[in-house]
Amino acid sequence: MYRNKSKDIVQLTTATGSMTCNVGLPVSPGQVTGQEFTFYPTSATTVSSPAFTQGNLITRTIKNALADGDYLSLESETGGTTNMYVNMPIRVAASYGGLSTGTTYYVVNIGTVTTEVIQTTSANVLISTGTAGFYVDMPITFTGSTLGGTIENTLYFVKTVNVNGTDFTITDSQGGTTLALSNDTGSMTVTGAPYVKVSATLGGGVLPLTNASTSTTLTQYPTSSPSFDVSWILGGYSVDITGAGTGYAINNTFTVLGTALGGTTPTNNLVMTVNTIGTNGQVTSLINSGTPPEIVEQYYLKVISTTECEVYSDSQLQIPVTGINFPFTAGDYALLPEPFYFNQSIVKYNNRVYQCIISNNDTEFIFGKWEELRSDSRKLNALDRIVGYYQPTINMPGLDLTQLVDGIIYPNSTYKDNAFPPSEEYTLDTILQDQLFSPTEVDVTSILWNGTTYFAPANSPTYSDITYSTTGITWLSNKVVGQPISLTDIVYADSKYVMSSQNNVTPILVSIDGIVWTTAGLETESVSIDNTSLNSVAYFNGIYVAVGDNIVSSDDAYIWLERYRFTDMILYGVSAITINNFDGFIAVGVGPDYSVIPTITQSVILKSLDGISWTNITPSASAETLYGASSGNNTIVVVGNNGAIFTSINGSNWNNISTGSANLRDIVYSDSLGLFVIVGESGFIGTYDGSTWSVKTSGTTENLNSVIWNSDLSEFIVTGNNNVILKSINGIDWTISNIFVTDPTIYDVQGDAFTSGYGPEELVPGVVTDNLTMVVTTRPGTNWDVATYQHVGYNVVSTTLTPITNGQLIFSFDGLVLIPAQLSVFQIDGTTGLATRLYYDSFTVDWLTKTITLVSVLPIGDSLLVEVYEVGNGDQLEKSNSQTDPIRLNDVTGFNEIYLNCNYSATLTSGSGVIIPGTSPINVIATETDSTENSILCDDVRYFTINDQIIFYGDVFGGIVADTHYYVKTVSNVTNKITISETNPGGVAGPTFALTSDIGSMDIIIEVGSGAPWTDPIVYHNGTKLILGHTNRVTQTSSATNSITCNTTSGMEVGEPIVFSDTIFGGVIDPQVIYYIKTIIDANEFTISETQGGSVLVLTDAVGGAIGITNDYAFGIADNGISATIIFAAQYDDTEDYLTYTVFGETFPDQYGYTIPELQLIEGDGTVGPFTLTNYVGDDNPLNAVVEIDGVRILDTEYTIDDVTNTLTFTTLTPSSSDTIAVTSYNLTERQAFNTQYDITGTTVSSIVNINNEITAPIVTTYVTATASGTNLLTCSDTSGFIVDQTIIFQGTSFGNVLTNGTVYYVKSVTFPYDGTFTISSTLSGTTFTLTTGSGVIISYVGGQPAVRVTTSSPHGLASPTASDELIRIDGTLGSIQLNNNTYYVHVINNTQIDLYNTPYLSAIGDVNDPVTSISSYTSGGYLWIDEIFVVDSIWEQNNVDRLWVTINGYRVPSSSLYLNADNNLSILVSIISTDDITITSMISSATPNQLVYLQNVNKNGNGSVYRANTDTRTWLVEPLYYTNEIIYVSDVTRITDTLVQNVVAPAAVDGIISIGLDADKNTISQVIVYNTTTSSYVNSNNYSIVIIDLVPILQITDEVTVGNSLIITTIEGNLIYINGEQIRFSTVDLVNNTISGLQRGSNGTGTLDYIPKYSEVFGILSNNLLPSVNYNLTWNSNVYNVNDGDPLQISETNAAIFLNSGVS
Repeated sequence: MYRNKSKDIVQLTTATGSMTCNVGLPVSPGQVTGQEFTFYPTSATTVSSPAFTQGNLITRTIKNALADGDYLSLESETGGTTNMYVNMPIRVAASYGGLSTGTTYYVVNIGTVTTEVIQTTSANVLISTGTAGFYVDMPITFTGSTLGGTIENTLYFVKTVNVNGTDFTITDSQGGTTLALSNDTGSMTVTGAPYVKVSATLGGGVLPLTNASTSTTLTQYPTSSPSFDVSWILGGYSVDITGAGTGYAINNTFTVLGTALGGTTPTNNLVMTVNTIGTNGQVTSLINSGTPPEIVEQYYLKVISTTECEVYSDSQLQIPVTGINFPFTAGDYALLPEPFYFNQSIVKYNNRVYQCIISNNDTEFIFGKWEELRSDSRKLNALDRIVGYYQPTINMPGLDLTQLVDGIIYPNSTYKDNAFPPSEEYTLDTILQDQLFSPTEVDVTSILWNGTTYFAPANSPTYSDITYSTTGITWLSNKVVGQPISLTDIVYADSKYVMSSQNNVTPILVSIDGIVWTTAGLETESVSIDNTSLNSVAYFNGIYVAVGDNIVSSDDAYIWLERYRFTDMILYGVSAITINNFDGFIAVGVGPDYSVIPTITQSVILKSLDGISWTNITPSASAETLYGASSGNNTIVVVGNNGAIFTSINGSNWNNISTGSANLRDIVYSDSLGLFVIVGESGFIGTYDGSTWSVKTSGTTENLNSVIWNSDLSEFIVTGNNNVILKSINGIDWTISNIFVTDPTIYDVQGDAFTSGYGPEELVPGVVTDNLTMVVTTRPGTNWDVATYQHVGYNVVSTTLTPITNGQLIFSFDGLVLIPAQLSVFQIDGTTGLATRLYYDSFTVDWLTKTITLVSVLPIGDSLLVEVYEVGNGDQLEKSNSQTDPIRLNDVTGFNEIYLNCNYSATLTSGSGVIIPGTSPINVIATETDSTENSILCDDVRYFTINDQIIFYGDVFGGIVADTHYYVKTVSNVTNKITISETNPGGVAGPTFALTSDIGSMDIIIEVGSGAPWTDPIVYHNGTKLILGHTNRVTQTSSATNSITCNTTSGMEVGEPIVFSDTIFGGVIDPQVIYYIKTIIDANEFTISETQGGSVLVLTDAVGGAIGITNDYAFGIADNGISATIIFAAQYDDTEDYLTYTVFGETFPDQYGYTIPELQLIEGDGTVGPFTLTNYVGDDNPLNAVVEIDGVRILDTEYTIDDVTNTLTFTTLTPSSSDTIAVTSYNLTERQAFNTQYDITGTTVSSIVNINNEITAPIVTTYVTATASGTNLLTCSDTSGFIVDQTIIFQGTSFGNVLTNGTVYYVKSVTFPYDGTFTISSTLSGTTFTLTTGSGVIISYVGGQPAVRVTTSSPHGLASPTASDELIRIDGTLGSIQLNNNTYYVHVINNTQIDLYNTPYLSAIGDVNDPVTSISSYTSGGYLWIDEIFVVDSIWEQNNVDRLWVTINGYRVPSSSLYLNADNNLSILVSIISTDDITITSMISSATPNQLVYLQNVNKNGNGSVYRANTDTRTWLVEPLYYTNEIIYVSDVTRITDTLVQNVVAPAAVDGIISIGLDADKNTISQVIVYNTTTSSYVNSNNYSIVIIDLVPILQITDEVTVGNSLIITTIEGNLIYINGEQIRFSTVDLVNNTISGLQRGSNGTGTLDYIPKYSEVFGILSNNLLPSVNYNLTWNSNVYNVNDGDPLQISETNAAIFLNSGVS
């Protein structure tokens, strides 16, 4: 055995007994023990020139032959011209159009018939620019602005073709009637059939044809065969092409039978697929697939020592491998770990190690499954040598990702940089899709020298790049973008590289290092510039200037301002000039001369001293286009077409010294040589020494674009088209230096398009250089510590919705929670402020639009209380809904499915899945039995375990009996065969069962189960909870018992509904129709009925394969074989149905907060019950269930709940037959921390009607000396200031029954004339207070208001003058807001009035009080009550009133009338009297947050950026995306863009332009729509544009709007998306059709995907979602709850976490 060095080979000899391998281990034992390894022979085997058969030749249907143009029109449905090429040899099946059978012809032209229709007539005629290639019945489509009533992209057929060569008619069905058209003019494009033209000889001219209109077949006809040598080693075939052959095409195949390679057929067949071809169809590369005829087996190893390991056949290391029946002979072998189906990134995060599992072997990218790797996880030991270990920072996930390739399963891995030799390479199983990187046809447009390196922008037909060199001899290429964007010029200044481009989307690119370039993508900086096309860029005196369609400038290279606007002028060059008489910029180009009529074209020269203000200094009498400018020897020289040369010594006056006719492009001056060098088209090079011009020999005829002088190396460098770079040290003698080589292969996230190589490790180190983006999805609750986070559960948000109009019926709850599952609706009485529950007969809910529609209008003053619930729980694997994840139709089963971003079945340490491992059904298909070796051929043997029991079902063969237990005897991973036994004595399979030879298809059940979830999921459809069922595989129906055979009936119940897939068999059961389980016969048989409780459905004898789904939904495995799907029994439509779902994984030790409230409605029947509860689960529910009658909660003393029988019985009342009984049950309350407080009475909450803050002193202060009984008179020194009904307070030693403790009395009467006597009353205007006779001295204070006085609408219940020194609380006032939610001491004035004090009121003489004396004026409202009379009884600190259910006499208190203070002290802001009964139910205190998604991007320099990517910023493709598509169709374009609406009144125009500032981000504006409400019309987009003035986007309108018009301006932000590894920029958004267009594929160096499947997730990259760079490297996790490890990201309180969570919940 060898690991990675030849010295580790071990020699084996034949023996029996326990087997131990002696081997040197270059890795740690932990990386080996428990891992699966494959045992391979290591000697290569080669077969020369084996026989083969060729297949998959191109065959096409010819629909028509035309003599006019010699077209052979092909049928698109049979492939059209796909994979055909010029020079391809063909033959026809029948003589046709002048072509003969048996004759070989050659393709000379390939195309598609197209033309332009310019007019339609009411005579139903279409007039085009030409009908060449048209024939009757040719299918056609129209695009563009359709004419005459035709419909874009609709299929029509040509009806007639006029001989005039322009006119034709159409029909909408083949052979149908002529389509009626209307008169119309314009231009629309017609696309017809694909065609070829052929020649009689290779390379000959087009062969004339005759007309033919029937159909025949065209077939590819290779003219010479290839030859191959085939070898194999370590599980893979390798093919050497020894003869290329001719006439072949891509995807042709060559099959070598396994018998020709020493093996068997079809097991060892080799299939070679043509991958690339030469000009004449020579085979140049192949993709090979097949299993070599070598003996290989999978084993598990256990390390004994550094040189020994034991070999086992099971992963638990229980069954050792012995020498008995060991299939290998003596020789050299290798044990290699395989297969790996994932390539994973391992990162250190929060001082723990995680892996991001990214599926690479399916057509759709599955992202962001982060799993912790623990020390006991064998996966960590296996992976750390495969993908490396990354620790960018301790606070955040990885700055780097490993190479993400597609579909690699490798037996040929390499470790620790020790590669296998090239002779042992093998062909990869999958073609890695990417555009080939080939540095040919490179047009280099400019060049600079930075002191150490040349950098030159370049364009090829397929991309744009930076070509660079340190020597000027060997040039490397660095791809900037995966499509050509016409790079034009480059400058290096102020430590930045700046490039100009003719691409309107990216006119300026900026780089710090010349390698990574910024436009407006995932970078720390972004370039801001209005859409324009630029040809040149220069730098001088701190200013960058770029010219083209206009002139722009910048002082930092990032923010660019328009300086000069042109109409018909174009500038091609700008240079920084420094001579004695001029310092500044010179720009040159061409433009109109308006001084003559008619206008003519003239040369243009502009100058500027600062790059901001420009002057036109064009010399007269020159019409040539100018391209370049330079200076030297105190002279400025500009050059252009037809030998145009102008010189100037001051930048203002110009001399024309033009010579020759060459089109000149650039000029430079060498100080040391005193020489100008000029370059131009067709290889022109000239020199000028100040007096004489000379033409030099360049050695090329290619166009030369730029020239520079490198004073450091004393050399000129010239760049040109088609890879031309020239070099000279004297300007006279020129040598070519265009030795272009590629850097180490540039991979992107799709993988490069090579066809052979080693395992993934070789693709990773030092090679990943492109921008990489990963999507990270955090799973809230997953692996959260239960003790720390047990207060977390479901979410509920409450809101009050007040009608805007009296007749309003529709109310929106959109945005309250992210994934609403259920809601409750209450009607708030406008008078009492309390609410009554409404039930489903009072309203309907549209879950798609999140609106409630009432059946009847609310009474005036009433409003709605709406509570929206959202699932929350520990170990949530995924929580989402059908507006975020698409509902998919499974084309095979016909069921609706939703793909989940989690595993189907796994334990917690393996990443967790929905289903418990070992409980899900596992079956394989057997297709052949062989009597010679008593073996069974299976489609997959990975799941078999030796000695385990299996069962066969379906149409069994080979002597096997259905529904009988057999045992696995042997398993061969090489041949995919097993043997079986009928017995299993002592747990070991007995003698091999004798089979007969046969073929067919039968099911083998390996594992019987119904797929038990770790925790029951929660799935809702339009607010109704769905019932979990099971997925069962159905294999047989029987007429004898009318039974259905499935893998297991475990979990089924009689009466359950069941729906069968489209693959159901037997002709009786209809697919997608509800049946009911009638009886369960045994462990795998059941019967069904058409109605619940109906008779058994009569069935026929049949076998097949189908799926049955019981109840509402079940779980299945996605196409990738790993992820889970929800399979629904019903058919849903995402335009009508809303599905929300939460699935959970393994939990340890226990989960926390779980279900949301379940409502059950029961109609009263005039009895007390009992009534059966269907939504009730035991435990504490009798204490916490909410029982209502007609929307009002009743007391717990009025009913009982039996938690054994789950029934409700009323005790003190009897609901009538018209009553609606509602029971809301909060299930599983052992995890919910519920508590209900009943019968809270004897308290008062008083509403405030007035607050008087006018503080006044007492009117009179006097001494009372005597009281008299009988007359009840009090005697004092003076009563002249007394006023009847004024308050009076006494202090001192009490006598005469008068209290001096602060009690307030009122002056009842005053004796007149004033004699010092008066009477009092205890209430305002009450009866005279009764006194006793007494004397003494007490002080009386008459009138005045020493403190703020509060008046209530009803008695406040505070009995004593000081309210027993209790604090009262005030809240809810408008005005006097200082009082709100504060506590005070009081002095009771009367039963509706109190004065407020900051300290307890004191009544003794000399006491000093602290009254509240200064507040703002009172407006209305407010309540007061004794503080802390309502305290929520909860073990957790409550901070959310939405998590309380408070009723007063059964009526609900809205959350808006509740407030929580410290220590669960509750404020209830409604009036309460002492006889009211209050009930408080408190729920679990916090909500589990929703999953958090963000995009993490890493550029080529390792610089990262993060974008939040939550629900509102992503959608999905509704149509697949091909690389040729110009439009992208998504589900909801508003999710990947932002829409800003401004309502403005048009200001007055200035110089004919109305300017309006936009609120949008100037960097991401993709579209502006202007609607003129004054004229009720949209403004034509040609009449307005966007310019940037002083960093602000300005809308400039030139027509269709006048001053005073009312405008609605809709600005759409967003111009970049991310799909499956590719970034795509766009410029146009269609909100109506949910499309984006104006595409720039492969933005920011991500590469272009050939194909992206339907339903792929689309992420919008918006600037307002970019995590501020200051937070990027800071700690993302706070340490509030978990002070040791830090809190999960979703509930952390750092700036980064808050930003990323915005918009989540």
